Amino acid sequence: MSPGTRRLQEAEVQRYADYQEAVASGDGGEIKARQEVWLNVFERLRRVEATNPEVEKLKKESIPIAEVEIEFSKLCGAIRAKVDVLPTRFIW
Repeated sequence: MSPGTRRLQEAEVQRYADYQEAVASGDGGEIKARQEVWLNVFERLRRVEATNPEVEKLKKESIPIAEVEIEFSKLCGAIRAKVDVLPTRFIW
């Protein structure tokens, strides 16, 4: 991915965090101002990603986080089951 696109993604994440901080503060004017900045960066990023074939390729090759979490949970459960049946002491 190009450095410019990566920087734009990082900026979008930071602007969203700024917006969430304003929401937590409850200041209506600040919320509106930060939301506008965040949505502006979000829209620029959306446009760049929509016109970049590299981004589309990466989207097709990626796996949703929820799917990874489910499979990781299954793996941990299987390991736990194997550990639970081990004897409490090994005798040499």
